[in-house]
Amino acid sequence: MSRITVVDLDETLVTTDLLLEGVWRAIRKKPGSIFLMIAALYSSKLEFKLAVERLAPQLDASILPYNPGVIQFLDKSKKNNTIIVLATASPESWAQAVQDHLLLFDFILASSPENGNLKGSMKRDLLIRKFPDSEFAYIGDSMSDIPLWESAKEVVFAGKSKRTRRAVTKKFPNHTAIASAPPDLRDWSNEIRIRQWTKNLLVFVPMLLALTVSQQNFMSGLAAFFAFGFVASSSYIFNDLLDIEADRSHPEKKTRPIARGAISISTAILWMAALATLGLTTALMMGNRFFLLWLALYAILNLSYSLFLKKLELFDVVALSMLYLIRIVAGGVATATMVSHWLIVCAFFVFLGLGFLKRYSELIMNSDQGDDTNALIWRGYRKNDTPIVGALGVGFSVISTGMLALYIDQAIQSSGPILWLLVPLWSLWIMRPWLLAHRGMMPSDPVEYAFRNPYSLVIAIALAVVFYASNLLTI
Repeated sequence: MSRITVVDLDETLVTTDLLLEGVWRAIRKKPGSIFLMIAALYSSKLEFKLAVERLAPQLDASILPYNPGVIQFLDKSKKNNTIIVLATASPESWAQAVQDHLLLFDFILASSPENGNLKGSMKRDLLIRKFPDSEFAYIGDSMSDIPLWESAKEVVFAGKSKRTRRAVTKKFPNHTAIASAPPDLRDWSNEIRIRQWTKNLLVFVPMLLALTVSQQNFMSGLAAFFAFGFVASSSYIFNDLLDIEADRSHPEKKTRPIARGAISISTAILWMAALATLGLTTALMMGNRFFLLWLALYAILNLSYSLFLKKLELFDVVALSMLYLIRIVAGGVATATMVSHWLIVCAFFVFLGLGFLKRYSELIMNSDQGDDTNALIWRGYRKNDTPIVGALGVGFSVISTGMLALYIDQAIQSSGPILWLLVPLWSLWIMRPWLLAHRGMMPSDPVEYAFRNPYSLVIAIALAVVFYASNLLTI
């Protein structure tokens, strides 16, 4: 009697649902295709899957997030002369793409006009017909796999669903479990980028620089902080949904929860909508229509950046700079603090320099990626653009220092000469990240450097001490 190991594909061999990803890829390629898929769904689930297969761009199996525990189990079975079968409800071409990449399976069974929608009892019946004299081990993840486990000699659970795990444990106490944990708080924190909320502290800058700190202003600033945080987190999820393939090809971003399949596309979309609604509601509760307009402008620009601006060289950096600048202006509106033109101009050049620093760091990191025509990785830039991107960034950073000096020159009579210490301190702060970036030691996000690097934090504290000391000494 032959020994057979049968493995499911979606959320078992891979940690994601390929059908959902196929729908999303089809919509991203051509939004109007959603109507064709809905029409196919009214016909049957099989027609729906075949429509998604036809409308979605070709599946790149080489970048899919595979479950290493399942791969290890299959490799061990293969060494014991076990026949390995991939049996999936996904379309046949997707299963074949996975086989072409892994070269692991002896047989492939998938949904097709001949096999039907290969799920649950239909999959079990086909396995019994194909291998009538064999016992099999089955690796699955969902409640629909219970008919197969009931007919299997060995039950292996490799899903993320706690409900299914409890049902399997109760019904099949001697089952084998392969680790595939559901998303935890760390995953959600990484997905909504809680650490990136530090950028929203910019809403307090006008109030702090104008020395108009009060309980009312602070509470207004705090509401603005959370409004921007919710909207920004929503945009981060949207950006990750758009960038699934690019993130999986990236050495660092491939660990993001959506890219590695820890958070499903459907769950991500629900959270994206909920966070955007929460941000809008927070802004409405503030009762400040001008702040609401700035928040809406931020959301629109963020959406535009995710959809197309990030793929346009130079435009992407200016858009990033404006996203930072809007936080400052909106913060002034929220706290009823006038934002001077000096602050706007100086901040714009600061953010422009940091935007180029981000791109320069990414170009340095991608320098070993070979062909720079891969738009998913290079986003309009080329490998030989690295020197000019660095030169532009250093130039705008130097200009920001000059603008700071001009501002001090205008304010020197009222603030005292101690304020001039801001210029060398700021110069020290801005030079260090460029040196690290040139050495290939800079994180792809300068904000992480700003809030985590001890050197950066010490200089930032010194800047604050000098600024407030200059004002205390002139009182």
